[in-house]
Amino acid sequence: MKKTILIVGYLILLVAVASGGFWIGRNTAEPIAGATFYATIEDINQNNFLVNGLDVNDINNRGEVYFRVDNKTKLEWRHTQITREDLQIGDTISVTYIGEVQESYPRRIVNPVIRITLLEDEK
Repeated sequence: MKKTILIVGYLILLVAVASGGFWIGRNTAEPIAGATFYATIEDINQNNFLVNGLDVNDINNRGEVYFRVDNKTKLEWRHTQITREDLQIGDTISVTYIGEVQESYPRRIVNPVIRITLLEDEK
């Protein structure tokens, strides 16, 4: 009888810990919504970027893309915040955005992008 009560107690404790961990993780995680593609920077004009999507992207994210960044855009390298000045022509980046893309040439992301991650090994 004591063994059964002990096993039931352990199971209740296990479920409580798992549920608590799930809810804590869910509330503290920073989800990334939107679409992400990989590109090489071709031109930078203040806060406006012209990039060339890499061949590893799906067909819709290849070729030249124009977008802008603003003060809400997260710029990072190896999970460290960087500035716009740290990005240079020729750098390989990932670009995460939400919203419309104008089907012009070059394609244009209408809203400012939400995240740019520098993918270079050394900076």
